[in-house]
Amino acid sequence: MNTKRFLNAVRCLSLVMFLVMCITSARTEAASYQKRDGTIVDPILDTNGDVHTYSGPNLWRGANLVDANLEGADLFNANLATAFLELVNLTGADLTNTHLTGADLLGVRSGGITGDPFSLPTDWQLTQGYLIGPEAHLRFANLTGADLTGATFTGVQDLATARGNGITDE
Repeated sequence: MNTKRFLNAVRCLSLVMFLVMCITSARTEAASYQKRDGTIVDPILDTNGDVHTYSGPNLWRGANLVDANLEGADLFNANLATAFLELVNLTGADLTNTHLTGADLLGVRSGGITGDPFSLPTDWQLTQGYLIGPEAHLRFANLTGADLTGATFTGVQDLATARGNGITDE
């Protein structure tokens, strides 16, 4: 009888150890992105050179990245052409040479963006660190002194809170 209990205890302990190992060995994979020249950046870094916290789908041409938080991401030379970037947070991101032709930027949040993108979707521009275009999210954007020639403000969100150059939401 004692042998049977001992063996059951060993089995239970083994099962518990197995489950603990499974749980602790699981890790979140950092996402990657493809540069315009085809090389892969893995993992995505932030603008300080540390691994970025984003762990969603990889950032590729045509990727679905709706509502992703890419705040402070270093997206140097990324190919995000035709990507779905609706509601994405790009605040403080480095977009140097990033290819965004045809990307869907509906509701994109920005500010403090650095670098000049290689390309932007039609009717979009990067001005003073803000992505400005149809239905952009410009809550509390400071555009004082910005050259807004040709800027498209159709459907821009929170335009009433943006400052500068006589911007109104009328």
